Amino acid sequence: MLVYGWEPTLVMDYGKYGGSIMERLLKITKKISQLREAAKRAIQKSQAELDRKFQRIKIQEFQKGDLVWYFDKSVAMWYDTKFQPKWKGPYQISVVLDKGAYRLTLDGKELRSTVNSNLLKRYNNRSTWELIIIV
Repeated sequence: MLVYGWEPTLVMDYGKYGGSIMERLLKITKKISQLREAAKRAIQKSQAELDRKFQRIKIQEFQKGDLVWYFDKSVAMWYDTKFQPKWKGPYQISVVLDKGAYRLTLDGKELRSTVNSNLLKRYNNRSTWELIIIV
């Protein structure tokens, strides 16, 4: 007896886990292979689901000389720039690199860092648009 008439007990002392610690360890070690297989299946299932989700994403590809808008994340992250323009440009693509990376130039000056294609969108010059009036 420890304190106030209570005896220390473990979970294994009663209930469905009855028996000694060694018996409980043997039961657990027998289930390890089943648990590993279940974990492998769960990992494969989640990886297949991620592959399926990301196959829908279309990566935009631009050519050298294309005009693009550049999304300025530094401006977008500040709370006081709500009504500031977040897209800068138009920039011209000067170099096309691997894996959707580009080098941009603005007025002949090249940006120091490379830019990923998820921060770019195609620039459409509105001066060439024609006004259509439907009556």
